[in-house]
Amino acid sequence: MGLKQQIQPGVNFTPAYQMSGTPYCVTLTNVTSAATRVTFPYVTRWLMISARDGAAGAVRIGFSANGVNSNPDDNFFLLELTADMTDPTSASTRFNAMTPRLELRCKEIWVATDNATLNKVSIIAGLTGINEGAFPTLSGSDGFEGIG
Repeated sequence: MGLKQQIQPGVNFTPAYQMSGTPYCVTLTNVTSAATRVTFPYVTRWLMISARDGAAGAVRIGFSANGVNSNPDDNFFLLELTADMTDPTSASTRFNAMTPRLELRCKEIWVATDNATLNKVSIIAGLTGINEGAFPTLSGSDGFEGIG
């Protein structure tokens, strides 16, 4: 007799990371220094993050609220915005930043500004078919160093 129950792939199921990811996009507006969690419905295969504002600034990107908030250590990646020189005739200067494609598997990321409010932070991810509940919560107290 055959089994009719389908087994779900786990977080170490390599073929899930070898095929193209299902697209997922989100844009946060008016991002502040308060840590904001972005959760994904499935484990990511990769992700990219961009930011835009009318003034220079930086985005803290991490994998826990403590990491982004420097509690107790600076466990975040700092994405610094630089002046956009694509349109020298423009009366106003825009500041932009974009990460390369980050080959990371996670179920959430945390973002915050380094000091001021930023207009927009956009995240695009390629998702696997692995349910986010199958992935552990990354925390420094659970032995994940460099997370916070």
